[in-house]
Amino acid sequence: MSAETPTTRHHSRDWAWLAIVTGIAAALRFVHLGEWSFWADEIFTLRDARAFPTSLTMNPIPYACVAACIKLFGVSEWSVRLAPALAGVACAPLSHWAGRRLFSVWTGRAAALLVALSPWHLFWSQNARHYVFTFLFALVALVAFHEAMREGDVWWSAAALAATVAVGLSHTPAAAFVLGPVSFCAVKTFRRRGWATEGRRLRALLVYFAPMAAAGVVVGLTPALRAYVVAGWGRNARARSVPY
Repeated sequence: MSAETPTTRHHSRDWAWLAIVTGIAAALRFVHLGEWSFWADEIFTLRDARAFPTSLTMNPIPYACVAACIKLFGVSEWSVRLAPALAGVACAPLSHWAGRRLFSVWTGRAAALLVALSPWHLFWSQNARHYVFTFLFALVALVAFHEAMREGDVWWSAAALAATVAVGLSHTPAAAFVLGPVSFCAVKTFRRRGWATEGRRLRALLVYFAPMAAAGVVVGLTPALRAYVVAGWGRNARARSVPY
């Protein structure tokens, strides 16, 4: 039988670390999950989830997930918070993946532990709201866009597009995430060499930005869609401005 190589031992330790940290994240997020009663905003989540998809609302991804949990387990504080808790747990291994992919193994380990133990992340993982979904999809979009620009790969770019759309469908104002890629393009444009030798990156950027630009034009030219987006969650009596 062949001896275990250093690389194999390294991967084994990494998987063990990830399993432990993910277990910690899960334990913290599920302990006392249904102990306290709903607060005001969770009632809105419950209302919109129960009406979904008959009544189309903004932020459909969290409402669809909560609606599925309600259908499976009935209405309770625990069931309504189950989907955010699961998303919160998933953020720990995703942070490990992001840190490792962008920087190093130790960065990935530290990122996973930081997310698992973060009181603020824990707080929103135990609330029936949309913020942990936004965090999760933004993390995927960030890594995918980075890889698309590094490799000029249109598949990474398509993944970044899908994750960015999911960010906006989790919490509408968080679609401002796209300002990051826009800023990258602006900086790149004003550099001396610009895009002169970046054919593959340009194709990847086209895959990422063209569908969003087309959707923006459609929304801008359709009064009903424009009014719906500006109105915040689509049900508020007061419309919210674009800067909001």
